[in-house]
Formats: sequence, structure tokens, C-alpha cells
Amino acid sequence: LEKSSVRDRISIFYVFDPTPVTEEQMEGGERPPVLFVAGPKVVRDPAPIQRSIISSLALGTVWYNALVPYLLNDKYMKLADEQLALADASMTANLDFLNDLSFPLFASILGIQIAHEVAHAVAAKMNNLDISFPTLVPSLESGLTGAITSLQAPPKD
Repeated sequence: LEKSSVRDRISIFYVFDPTPVTEEQMEGGERPPVLFVAGPKVVRDPAPIQRSIISSLALGTVWYNALVPYLLNDKYMKLADEQLALADASMTANLDFLNDLSFPLFASILGIQIAHEVAHAVAAKMNNLDISFPTLVPSLESGLTGAITSLQAPPKD
């Protein structure tokens, strides 16, 4: 297959059986590997615009969730309400104090995620895997649920 013309038209993988484990397999303790034959394009094309929009939304949800603890605090909520009342009266309002308070939380959440993704990139490089740039996954509850990093090419033997 190495020198065959078929090499560029199919991808062959010898992998552990990905199907759910049956009771018979649990009792026997063995799962035979399977031969997985696929077309030449096993890895999906990245959609850079969609990935950018999703990551931007994730950054927005992280920022929103970094603001929430301060908006739930009566002292800071009262200050925010005062500033919003000034804005309603067509006067200059300044809500920069909320940004100043929430930025350390935002930076620490993002820093932890970046460190985690860098570790994935290092592990992929050590195993000679070609991976995509991570796409941050947003969450309205926690701000960030993680990231998706896909393979750019099938793993080499």
C-alpha cells in the first residue's frame, strides 16, 4: 500500500473497537481491534470564521461571568445603579470600576484555559500530531466550558 496508487484515495486505521462493550466482552476481558477504512479526507475542514465567532462569544461569556459576582454584591450594585441614574439624566456615567474589579477574575480564568491548551499543544507536538488552533466553547452558566482542538491530519503510524 505504501507505493500503491490507492494510498491517496483511502485511509486505513487499525484501532481498538469503538463500539460499546458487551457483557460477553466484559466477561472475556478482550476486545479485538478493528480495521477502519475511510476515504482520503478523514479530518473535517476547519471553518475559521465560525470558530472565530464561537471563540469571541466564549470570551464575552467569560467577561460576563467575571462581572456577575460584583453585580450580585449590594455595595457594587448600588454604585452601578448610581452611575446608570447619571446616564439616564444625560450626565456622564463611569462604570470603569466594574471593569477594574472583574479583570483579574477574567484574566485568571482565561490564563488557566490557555495554560491547559498549551499543554495539549505540547503533548500533541511530542506525539507528532498536527492539531488545529483551539476554539473556545462558551457557556452562559460558567463562562467557559473548555475548548475544542481537532486533528488536522490522521495520526501517523
